[in-house]
Amino acid sequence: MSHPKDWNEEEDNFDLTLSQRTEELYRVPNREPDDDGMIEAAVLPLRDLVVFPRMVSPIFVGGERSLLAVQEAQLKELTVIGLTQHDADLDNPGPDDFLPVGVEMAVGRLLQMPDGSHSALVQGRRRVEIVEFRRSKPYLMVRARVVTEPETADRQTQALMRSVLDLLERCV
Repeated sequence: MSHPKDWNEEEDNFDLTLSQRTEELYRVPNREPDDDGMIEAAVLPLRDLVVFPRMVSPIFVGGERSLLAVQEAQLKELTVIGLTQHDADLDNPGPDDFLPVGVEMAVGRLLQMPDGSHSALVQGRRRVEIVEFRRSKPYLMVRARVVTEPETADRQTQALMRSVLDLLERCV
């Protein structure tokens, strides 16, 4: 049986590794929008997952096109656009198979899993609305409009936030 001291060392090593992997995400700059507020980026299809701005989440990178998109983005230190699929069972989704709003994301180092699949941490940056699909090979590329989020919440949103917090406190 492991000694509690060993558990602390393992936990410290895990925390250090996670911290290093998270720091990688902050080094990738957002894409600069053109004069029309548009960016062009590779698509990373997301199955049964929605990534929100400022959210850090592990993902599995399955398809060959997705793997190529991530590898090129990492090589050039670029962000990708995460788009959630309507049907998670589709292996090669096309332009009509995604929700119209996605998120610009930084993708951390790819890790190869024992079963041969790949995993990475992603960090959502900002919401984007897909304007057009530019190409499908070797991976999907889109042109997207950056969605400008209000810096402060209006009175109605603040009231809704207070109600949600109140309900959460009651549940907890």
